[in-house]
Amino acid sequence: MYSLYSALVAMLLSILLPSLLGVSALWTVLPSVVVGVVVFLFIRRHFKAKVDALMNEAMKEMGEIQALAQRPQRGQAVMIAIDKKRARAVELMKATLAFERWQIGLALQVNAQVGMILFSQYSFLPKNEKKKLNEVVPYLENTLVTGLVAKLFQGMWYSWVCLVACYVHLNKPIERSIEVLEGAVKVAEKEGFLWAFYGWVLYNAGKKDEALDVLARGVQASPDPILKAQLNAVQNNKAPKLNDYGQTWYGLGIELPKGVAAMMKQQQMGSPHARASRGRR
Repeated sequence: MYSLYSALVAMLLSILLPSLLGVSALWTVLPSVVVGVVVFLFIRRHFKAKVDALMNEAMKEMGEIQALAQRPQRGQAVMIAIDKKRARAVELMKATLAFERWQIGLALQVNAQVGMILFSQYSFLPKNEKKKLNEVVPYLENTLVTGLVAKLFQGMWYSWVCLVACYVHLNKPIERSIEVLEGAVKVAEKEGFLWAFYGWVLYNAGKKDEALDVLARGVQASPDPILKAQLNAVQNNKAPKLNDYGQTWYGLGIELPKGVAAMMKQQQMGSPHARASRGRR
């Protein structure tokens, strides 16, 4: 926002200073607009370079995390390395917030990225450790915007879905989830998964009629063919299943593919903590 203010100040000075010398404002308006645009682009480019340098470093850390995660053998040392790199990536992203006043929309994007990185880390933890998601909520809540700004940044709809998933994991009152999702579908009405997830949240909270209404609205607003199956399921008193959305659904950590769920359970049972617990019994 400061970049815009600086450009406006430059424009005003380009008009006022010549006028003090007797030059008519009619001759300075167009040049002043050019000066304002140049100042805005210069400042934006200057701070964008600083932000990009930090974000590129963060993306490098995330790329190394993916390489480590793809190793066939992932021991304790690898998991520690992944955690360190994830923490480093988050710190680099958060460091860009020092320039948020100079770049419009930067804070929204950084909060979304940091929130989703931490969400992907904590949403798959065992139930008794899900409280760590409380650390994620403030970042994702900082991405909640309304009106024209929400329309401009509607591409962040999945971060709003992740926020509601946090509420689900943490057993928060459903009213907040409804508020977030209702705002989301108003600006990203073509996203079928968004409507399907909204219906799922309502149905699992015992609000079948509301779920039917939301899914019916979704079928009208979105061309997504999967939505019709969700609506038909609820109409037939069956719980909506979001499995057809694949990783978009499974990435929320609410439900896992059967094979993955069994593997994670086996890993948890084989962990030192689990073995110690069984030993105490």
